[in-house]
Amino acid sequence: MKDINDFLQVILFEDTDYLTAGLKAYLEQMGYQWKEEQIIGFRMDDDYTDDYTDWFVIIKGDTVIAIPGSTKPGSYWRNLGKGGTQKEGQTIGMWAKGNTAWSGLPYLQQIKPCTCYRDHSKLDHIDRDAPLDTGNFENNFHSWKGIGEDGKVYNVSEMCQVTEPEENAAAFELLKQFDDLNNINYTLIFTGAFLS
Repeated sequence: MKDINDFLQVILFEDTDYLTAGLKAYLEQMGYQWKEEQIIGFRMDDDYTDDYTDWFVIIKGDTVIAIPGSTKPGSYWRNLGKGGTQKEGQTIGMWAKGNTAWSGLPYLQQIKPCTCYRDHSKLDHIDRDAPLDTGNFENNFHSWKGIGEDGKVYNVSEMCQVTEPEENAAAFELLKQFDDLNNINYTLIFTGAFLS
């Protein structure tokens, strides 16, 4: 894949064999684990748009789906100078299935530490010189019942990896088939690095 347009072609038309082969090779090159059940996030750029402009690829064996989402916090939290932006990398066993009605929809709860940028600069893009922080920040994979349906991230994410409710439903149709919903690897990739 040579550029963003090629990448989007693969994602949108679900050429899963091509995508999976490229992902396996990339994860191996980076020294990351490949699992037959996992979630891979693609951050398309560094811009804070308040839109669902990133992608999540959910893999269960030979079944692969791609759904739009956001890997960046919404404007509500950024304007308050709160939250953070997860740094690219892999977190082994990052999520487990949430067991409460916290979001009103199915979600995955953070159970292992990840690293984030504590980016409170209020720039319109990720400040990669911002301080790094590692811990359990309730950086969940979720949507939210009753809010966010206007197409904006806004207050749906303080740092979480989020989708709109319809996409959340599609994600959990596959996630509920996972053999182990208590130990889900998450790898977040900057798309430009994957394509280079």
